[in-house]
Amino acid sequence: LRDLRSFEKALEERKSDDIGLQSFLRKYQRTRLRDVAEFSILTDSLSNIFINGNINLKKIISKGFAIVNKSKFIKALLIKRATL
Repeated sequence: LRDLRSFEKALEERKSDDIGLQSFLRKYQRTRLRDVAEFSILTDSLSNIFINGNINLKKIISKGFAIVNKSKFIKALLIKRATL
């Protein structure tokens, strides 16, 4: 959704009708860099955690997910952050 919002904003701010221009595409790309980097770090970190064979770490992860699953407040925060 943030990709779409950023693209829409870039369209509104464009100085040319040609959205294929390198300047337009670079500007749009720059607006997405932070989200892309954050998502890459998140998915890489989660992957590393889940492939780890440490039984204690797996127990901690399981308890953490159980807490998140039970908490409407935490779920709301995560949803809000994901859809900003």
